[in-house]
Amino acid sequence: MPSNVGVSVYPSVSKQLELRRLPSVIDIDSLTQSSAWGVAAEDLSEISLPLSNSICLFGAGDSGCSMTIDAMTQAWGRLHSLAQVFDLRKGAKAKVFNGLGDDQPRLVLADESTVNPLIMEILNQATQGGGNVTVIVSSSPNFVRSHPEHWINTLRRSRTGLLLGRAAREDADLLGVYATQAQVYGEAVGRGLWVVDGCPVGIVQSASA
Repeated sequence: MPSNVGVSVYPSVSKQLELRRLPSVIDIDSLTQSSAWGVAAEDLSEISLPLSNSICLFGAGDSGCSMTIDAMTQAWGRLHSLAQVFDLRKGAKAKVFNGLGDDQPRLVLADESTVNPLIMEILNQATQGGGNVTVIVSSSPNFVRSHPEHWINTLRRSRTGLLLGRAAREDADLLGVYATQAQVYGEAVGRGLWVVDGCPVGIVQSASA
């Protein structure tokens, strides 16, 4: 009984200690929702892919961009069984992307090095809400700031994405967030501030695909 009383008298302290134990490794197969790719720090609820066709991931090279993209790709694939994934990132195996004419769902993965000649056509359909094309892009915050003419700056107008690691504190404005709460969670690979339509949802830990 005394222990129960302690929890009720100091709920904020108990909750904060619990939240600080947010796991850094989450198996994506342990998630129950088809569209889930991560877990919210606040209540450990599952985080699903947004309705937006454009998702931006900003973080340093070791912050977990690749891990998060893999988790999002797997979640997207569960929602679209008859679909195509085109990985246009640096180092990825080349895949022919002939255009966007049909209605088959397509997921395009890109990064700051992507110079595919069709990238603007891809962006136009994604940013205009085309139902058959989704784009997930990753970049370092420094690159985006130092290359204002780069196509990623067009995509980030969706103001939806994940700010990984230090980017959650220092670069939230890239997704339209200008005030963030103090961090109470330690940094971990694949952990960051989840933002949807310019509104900070909270700290999220990406699953491992």
